[in-house]
Amino acid sequence: MRTDDLIAELEADLQPVSPLPAAEQRLLVWLALSVPYLAAIVAIDGLSKDLGQRLAEPRFLLEQGAALATALLAGYACLNASIPGRPAWLTGLPFLTLAVWLGSLGQGCWQSWLAFGASGLMLENDWTCVPSIVLGSLLPAATLVVMLRKGLIFLPKMALLLAALASAGLAEIALRLHHPVDSSLVVLVWHGGIVFVLALLGRALGPWVLKTACPS
Repeated sequence: MRTDDLIAELEADLQPVSPLPAAEQRLLVWLALSVPYLAAIVAIDGLSKDLGQRLAEPRFLLEQGAALATALLAGYACLNASIPGRPAWLTGLPFLTLAVWLGSLGQGCWQSWLAFGASGLMLENDWTCVPSIVLGSLLPAATLVVMLRKGLIFLPKMALLLAALASAGLAEIALRLHHPVDSSLVVLVWHGGIVFVLALLGRALGPWVLKTACPS
């Protein structure tokens, strides 16, 4: 087959393709869908009675700010994963703020140890946070998956890990607004542990969920 004939044959089956919106625009769409959903969950359960006191605590604000930054950066990095040619360092940004969040929780555990000794690190069961974070993650995660499947994903495991981290991070922030927790250790082990497990689950299911044969 002549080169001209090959080009003509390939052109005959071409379909118009719309470029993906910028990652920033899709991130705003994701927030516009996710925030009302989480706000409805918080409204149903009601705000924590000591929320006003919590908002006056610098450490609580640092924890929530770092968790929010992690969710936003993970969502942004996740959406950039469907755009070829985006810099690889974007995927590392959410892990920096995640380290700040976990570090602030660790500092709270250390302060409890200094103040109360071993009794300050007594770990309480908090199974109620499991369904709350999972439920809160459903719509944000589903929205990101739909957005990701409109692009070409070369690293499906990393893309889904970031999607799960972003979604679980938002859900954890909403949980802290209506679920009173006094212990940093409880937040670190239960809340942080659930976010970590969901992120790993997203990484494991990445190729299957995105239905792509690209290598991870």
